[in-house]
Amino acid sequence: IDAFHVSSNCLSICTSNPETNIYVAYNDYFILPSMYQLYDTKYGNAKLLPEKGKNYELGFNHMLDDKTMLNIHYFNR
Repeated sequence: IDAFHVSSNCLSICTSNPETNIYVAYNDYFILPSMYQLYDTKYGNAKLLPEKGKNYELGFNHMLDDKTMLNIHYFNR
């Protein structure tokens, strides 16, 4: 993977009113290895590649009254 030419896809959909918010989201991600992971003299590995993956989110927020809010969220990486 060329770190200067990587794209990351993302899709997010949200609907809300004053009391309720519902959302769905998806995105691709990549995480580059740290300098320590790559070049430490004892534990480094210069052949490490970026970690790639996908995130999925689903959420629901609702105001029950002036002091109480219900939040339900699902996240998967």
